[in-house]
Amino acid sequence: MARMRIETAPGAEWIGEYVAGLHDGFDRCGSILFDGRNTIREDVVAGRRITVKRFRKDKGLKKLINRFRKGKAVKSFRNALRLAALGVDTPEPLAYMEVRDAMGFRKAQYYVCAYTVEEAIEDWVTDPERFDALFMTSLAKFVADLHGKGVIHKDLNNTNIRWRREGHAYRFSLIDINRMRFYDGGKLPTDVRLRNLTHFSGLTEGFRYFVQAYLRAAGMPEGLYGESMRIKRHVDAAYGRKKRFTNAVKQLFS
Repeated sequence: MARMRIETAPGAEWIGEYVAGLHDGFDRCGSILFDGRNTIREDVVAGRRITVKRFRKDKGLKKLINRFRKGKAVKSFRNALRLAALGVDTPEPLAYMEVRDAMGFRKAQYYVCAYTVEEAIEDWVTDPERFDALFMTSLAKFVADLHGKGVIHKDLNNTNIRWRREGHAYRFSLIDINRMRFYDGGKLPTDVRLRNLTHFSGLTEGFRYFVQAYLRAAGMPEGLYGESMRIKRHVDAAYGRKKRFTNAVKQLFS
């Protein structure tokens, strides 16, 4: 018999009944925003627009290993609550649900949060025609503040950072937050900080500007710029090797 575990955020008890029906009704609720490795749908509940994310099912050995780990839905939910407590913007967390079978294996998991219309930063850093010094400086301050609060988003790519314009200022928020690390006291090692900057851009002039702005915003020595570039080149080279290996394996078995 399937077992459901549901947790709602304080003040979001109104969505509990909706969440309880997700396992049977997810494919019929609202409309699809994204359908890939995971599926994301938009819906309206009690007059509020929400986003529901169903995570892909684990298979094989991964299913066995993750039987004893926290699921992505619960990590997304609790990370969002923690970010909110730290004053870091992320779509308001509302609830999560896990469904497990009689053996305790996870059959399905869902994360529910408020809908957001914010856009991904995407090519703001990579496209020279979109270069905006205020945008880049504001982004650098956001990431420096994030690190200053002891937060590492392990998938800090250019779709998981969202932006909006408020008057003459830019504001940023985080999504896809199931993979995070929180350092008590905000004491992040320098190499952890610099490596975390490498995920959302190639080695462009925009990225170079961003790193310089980040070092200033974080109060770190300007001399670390060279080390930042070294780490960036190392990470990009490793990613390139991994990508080539993966493509070669795919071709071998295609």
